[in-house]
Amino acid sequence: MTSDGINPVEDAAENTPQPRAPLTAESAAEGEGKTSRPPVLLVIGALAVALALFAGVQIIGVLYGMVFPPEPPLPDGAVQIEHEDQAHGVDSWRYRIEQDACQVARHYAEQDDASCNIAPQLCETGTYSPPNTLPQNVAQCRGEIEFSIFIMTWEANISGGYGERGPTQIQLDREVSWFGSD
Repeated sequence: MTSDGINPVEDAAENTPQPRAPLTAESAAEGEGKTSRPPVLLVIGALAVALALFAGVQIIGVLYGMVFPPEPPLPDGAVQIEHEDQAHGVDSWRYRIEQDACQVARHYAEQDDASCNIAPQLCETGTYSPPNTLPQNVAQCRGEIEFSIFIMTWEANISGGYGERGPTQIQLDREVSWFGSD
């Protein structure tokens, strides 16, 4: 014992690491059971990542639809004459096309969710046969296209009798409903 009252032999014994118990089959089985179950935080983290991916895919579709709304249907060979952008998703175009006005009207009538009013006297033979040489409205067609959570409605007014250079014209209007589909 020292003058401080501390026994160096006892103090050294307290600070010396104690030997571990030998590893037996029972203690090894207990250790395996504890580490084989996934930690609760890991399971919660995996579920959070899966939920974030699912929500992210949904949000990306909506954002893409907002930035790039779909164009209304247009027959091949149409050439744009003018375009008016009234607001985002509200547009008006005028096209000319070499196709017969009745063929263009049939193109729009064949679109999904479309309805057309075709002038019966002008398309009786299947091709545009005007009673005079002045341009005339041949058909008016309407339709809608659902995309993401939105709906785009379009209207096409088809006129024929414009002469040799693009004898048919299409007035095409589009409006996107940003408040979602029904």
